[in-house]
Amino acid sequence: MCGDESCVDHKIIFFNIVAERSNGKAVYYPGKRYLMKRVDWGKFVNKLTTNLLLNFRCLISPNDPTKCDEELSNKVKQGTDTGETMDLFISAVAAASDAAFRVSRAGERA
Repeated sequence: MCGDESCVDHKIIFFNIVAERSNGKAVYYPGKRYLMKRVDWGKFVNKLTTNLLLNFRCLISPNDPTKCDEELSNKVKQGTDTGETMDLFISAVAAASDAAFRVSRAGERA
């Protein structure tokens, strides 16, 4: 987690995803991989917003990003089960990725 703050009352979370090496050999992520194109990012952001609002049972319309962010922030702060909160976020990201991006097949390159 980073100490930088956004324009709202919570901190920005940064993720650093890297390939690991074990005994000099690259360890590759065995899970689902996506072929991401710049044109698909708008669809991803829209689906992610909708999924987050649904998963956290927010009442705000996804058309107002500032109010969405505030309501999501409040829902997360009120939550008592961190594991459940993370599951809701992961579920929203996975569903948005599935909807917006094509899944890569083995050996396929973008």
